[in-house]
Amino acid sequence: MSKDRVTMLYKSEEARARVMKLVESAHARWPDGSDGEKVERLSVPTAAGTTAVFAFGARNSGARPLILLHGAGSSSTMWIADAAALGRGRRCFAVDIPGEPGMSEERRLPWTAPAVGLWLDEVVAALGLAAKGGTAGHDLLGLSIGGWIGLAYATRSPQALGSLALLCPSGLGHSRSSFMWKAIFAMARGHRGLESLSRSLYGNIQPPEGAISAGTLVAESTNSRMETPRLFSDAEIERITSPILLVVGEKDGLLRSAESAERLRSLKNKAEVHMLKGAGHALTGQGLLVADFLDRH
Repeated sequence: MSKDRVTMLYKSEEARARVMKLVESAHARWPDGSDGEKVERLSVPTAAGTTAVFAFGARNSGARPLILLHGAGSSSTMWIADAAALGRGRRCFAVDIPGEPGMSEERRLPWTAPAVGLWLDEVVAALGLAAKGGTAGHDLLGLSIGGWIGLAYATRSPQALGSLALLCPSGLGHSRSSFMWKAIFAMARGHRGLESLSRSLYGNIQPPEGAISAGTLVAESTNSRMETPRLFSDAEIERITSPILLVVGEKDGLLRSAESAERLRSLKNKAEVHMLKGAGHALTGQGLLVADFLDRH
């Protein structure tokens, strides 16, 4: 690994080793499928570098496959707890976004609609999920920046996508400037500050076991990405033809979730919108809700 790549993502080789050990340990907990099948590890070449994909769930079910995109500072392992629900009756492909602490290329993917759209096009094509004969090839579920990438893809290639499920996505409502200052102060306080910041992402909801220690370790080991992805215009959102599910947390300290919900309702009155009381930005345990939405569409 070249020195400039360490600077972009990890603070040191030792930091990289710590995160990789954490990620590998998490991957060992993927549940087997209902038929006993293990999660399948795939490696997809793209212009943005090699992209790791983890396939699970039912094969040849007749349902559209589902692409899953995690949030910033995370990896595909965030979907493990919901794998059984999401893989019920459909094949799922959990993608590690390049430049995040997973198993894909460590060079960061620019947060611009053309860049992420082209990258995801390549991933979709490599997985054999491209639209055929006017029929959408897959559904998409994204959390936070993963949701932003999903929106970018849906506005760029409306006919390629089936249903779009979004968990506290960037791109609809404004970011809270207070969170940036909170993050800066947390970094200055060291371990305890980053631990407190990680906990705040869950609002009033009890975090999953090990989530705070894992989030703190990643925050200590990686260089923070400070830029904010842009909001999509009304015209871009109106261009989306997919059925949309939006789930946001009432206590989201990173994004103005009420603004996201109100804006989507005004632009897409058929969108299904849920505001979760007490929940923060790091939404967990939504697998059944998402699976039900996908089943209905």
